[in-house]
Amino acid sequence: MSKDLFSTNFLYDALLNNSPFGIFNYSTDGVIFTFNQQLIDVLGSSKEKLINFNMLENLTNKHMLKAIRKSLEDGFGEFYGEYTSITGQKTSFMRALFFSAKDSSGKTIGGVGFFEDLSLLEQTKNELYENRNILESLMYSLPDLVWAKDLQGNYLTCNKRFEGLIGLNKNKIIKHNDYDFFNKNLADFFREHDKLALLKGKANTNEELLTFADGHKELCETIKSPMYDEDNELLGILGIARDITQRRELEEQISLTQFSIDNANVAISWLDAKSGEIFFVNKAACDSLGYTFEELTQLKIIDIDPNFDESIWDKYAHNLLS
Repeated sequence: MSKDLFSTNFLYDALLNNSPFGIFNYSTDGVIFTFNQQLIDVLGSSKEKLINFNMLENLTNKHMLKAIRKSLEDGFGEFYGEYTSITGQKTSFMRALFFSAKDSSGKTIGGVGFFEDLSLLEQTKNELYENRNILESLMYSLPDLVWAKDLQGNYLTCNKRFEGLIGLNKNKIIKHNDYDFFNKNLADFFREHDKLALLKGKANTNEELLTFADGHKELCETIKSPMYDEDNELLGILGIARDITQRRELEEQISLTQFSIDNANVAISWLDAKSGEIFFVNKAACDSLGYTFEELTQLKIIDIDPNFDESIWDKYAHNLLS
């Protein structure tokens, strides 16, 4: 045996025995004649069942058969999918690569196959896909507007409420940007706050008056946050907008009521029904009693009204509460 041939055989044996893949050689008739231990493990088979196994005659998976024949005819074949081993009855998610082997004249004299069990990877992928579907379903049904953009401002995803803003299905929104849906001034405003959140590297909050596709308007509190991957690389921006129209209206009503009470011409005071402690008085009450707000809110009703003592107030408060 020549030195070069010995080196080649040595390297091949090293590859065969140390590769994480199941490797085997087959003849032009599809008969397996050498293989490694990893192939036995991948297929859940045995040496006795694999040696001299004729794949072209015995395999029932038509896609696997097609890949093997393609390697012998065209030089390469590939299989990817669920496969049940004939010799081991083991079902796995498999990737198989088949390459033709040629002699010095270029004639095909057989082939070499590589089997890789991707079951764990496929299971992980399916779990991630399932989890993503759950998260997308959750996001889609949220009452807030939710969307995500890449660093160029193109939409990556959105939920049903956001679809209502644009008036289009999600599939017609993704890969587009604000300038495709809003006037330039509003689109500039949105992008300015996107960039501000990215620049700060944390959530940024602002208020936006949004006009929906059906014509109604909502005052929204919008939070925009940078999105990062597991390596802390910036991916884009996540936006969440909540309708605060009713909250703002209520705040304005409370503010107006408070203003009316503060500036009423009659004295108004609020007391704790049980203790008689004063916790609010308006300006007219302060003026009529000759105290400041701070002074009055440190007192009880019995401190300023001679008609009340502890027992009388208790009875009076009981009647009020009942």
